[in-house]
Amino acid sequence: MVVTSLRNERWSLVQIAEGKSTTLVSDRAVKHSPRFGDSDDEIYFVADYGNVDNVWSWRSGDRSLARWTEARNGVKEISAPVGGEILVTTIEADGDVLRVRSLPDAPLEVRQPVAGAGPSAAPPEGAPPPGGERPYSAWSSLRPRYWLPNGYAADGAVALGFATDGQDALGLHRYTLAPLFEFTQHQALGSATYVYDNRHGLLLNRWMTVRASDSSTNDVNAYTINETAQWVSLWRNLSYNTRYYWGLGGALDREIFHQVDISSSATRDERVLGLVAGVDTRRQQFLSEGPSQGQNLRLFAETSNGLRGAYSGNFYRGDWRAHLPAGRTVVSLRWNQAYSQSQAEPIQLGGVGPLFSENAFVLPVLNQREFPLRGYRNGEPVLTGHRASLGTLEWRIPISDVDRHFMVPPMGVNRISMSVFTEAGAAWDDAPRHWYKSAGMELLYEARAGYLLGAQLRVGVAKGFEAPGRTEGYVRLGRSF
Repeated sequence: MVVTSLRNERWSLVQIAEGKSTTLVSDRAVKHSPRFGDSDDEIYFVADYGNVDNVWSWRSGDRSLARWTEARNGVKEISAPVGGEILVTTIEADGDVLRVRSLPDAPLEVRQPVAGAGPSAAPPEGAPPPGGERPYSAWSSLRPRYWLPNGYAADGAVALGFATDGQDALGLHRYTLAPLFEFTQHQALGSATYVYDNRHGLLLNRWMTVRASDSSTNDVNAYTINETAQWVSLWRNLSYNTRYYWGLGGALDREIFHQVDISSSATRDERVLGLVAGVDTRRQQFLSEGPSQGQNLRLFAETSNGLRGAYSGNFYRGDWRAHLPAGRTVVSLRWNQAYSQSQAEPIQLGGVGPLFSENAFVLPVLNQREFPLRGYRNGEPVLTGHRASLGTLEWRIPISDVDRHFMVPPMGVNRISMSVFTEAGAAWDDAPRHWYKSAGMELLYEARAGYLLGAQLRVGVAKGFEAPGRTEGYVRLGRSF
C-alpha cells in the first residue's frame, strides 16, 4: 500500500510492503489521496505544486513527477484511473463538481523531485525516537480557542462575563465555561460543564432572577439565586449504529430568596440520586439539521428519600423518541411517561421549554420535573400532578441549504427548515386523566459565528385548544427534542 505522511513540515509518499516502509518522494507540497495506476509502478495523487491542487503521478522507472490536470481552483479528490479515465472532484463556482476526465497522452508538466529528504528538526531532549510510542497527554490541546463576551441587563440587574469551550485532540475531554458577575448585588453567576469520553459529566449552573424592583430608580428590591449541580457516570456497550448505556448520578437544585438589606431564605432545596439506562440508534446524515432516522429510549429511576431535601419519594420516567425518514422530510415522535410518589416533587406540563435545549448537555439530565407542552403556561394547576403523559408528533421539512457567510465579521447562516407539530399532555393525581392538546409550527434557523460556532434558533407559534390554552409566540435555542 501507499500512504501519505506529514513529519517535520514535509509531506511524503510512503510505500509499505512486507512490513517495511520506503519513502518515495518527500517535500513541502501537500499530498493526499494516493491511488495506483494500471500497474503498481505508477501512483497517482493530489498535490499542491504551484499552490494549486492538481493530479500528479510518480513513476518508479524514472522517479519523476508528472502533472495530468490543470484545475483553476483545485482538485479535492480523485479515483484510481481506469482505461485512461479518472474521476476528479474539482472546486468550481457552483461548489464541488464531480467530473470524468480523460488523461492526456503526455503529462502537462514533468518535474524532478527534490533531492534528499532535507534536514529534520532535532527532537526535544528526552523525547522518544520518531515513530516511537509515547503516553498521550491532553494538556497541550485543551486550552480555549476563543473568547466571546456574554452578559445581560434587565429589571435593574447588570451582569457581564465571557463564554468559551474546548476539547483535547482526541475529543476525550470536553468543557464549556461561561462565568458572569452581577454588579448591583455582587453575585458570581454562570455555568460550566465537563464531559469525559461522553461517559462521565459534571454540570454546574448559577443564575439570578429579579423578583421586585423600583420602577423609578430601577433598583433591585428582591431576587432569587438558583443553584444547580449534576453528576452522571455511564457505562456503555457500543456496536454499529447502536449504543446501549446504563449508569448513575446525582443532582442538587436550590433556590434562595433575597430581600435586599433585610433577609434571605431558602425556598427550594431539591436533592436526588438516580439510575439511568437507555439505547440510542439515531443517525444524522450529512445534510440533515437533526436526527433523521432511528430511536432513542431513556429510562430514569430517581429518589430523594433520606437526602434531607424539600421532597422525599421516588420518581420514574421513560422517554422514547423516534425519527422516520419520509423522502427529504422527517417524521419525529416523542412519548414521555412519568410517575412520582405522593411525597415526591410533582410534575408540571406547559411552556415551550427552557431557554437552552437539554441536548446542550450530551449526557442524560436528572431531576427534570417540568416538561414543555406548547400552547399552555407552565405551572397551571390542571397540568400539575404526580402522574403525567406527554406525546408529540412533528413533521420536519427542510427549506433551504443556504450556506452563505460573511468573512468580516465571520457570521452567516447554514440551513433553514421548518416543522409542523401537534402534541397532547395530561397530568393528574386521583382525578380522571384529561388530555390537553395543541398544535403549531416552528422555523429553525442555523446561525454560524466565528467560522466554527453554530446555534439552532427556533422561532415558533403554538395554540392550545382547551382552556387554559392560548396562542403564544416564542424564540428558543436548540431543537424541541
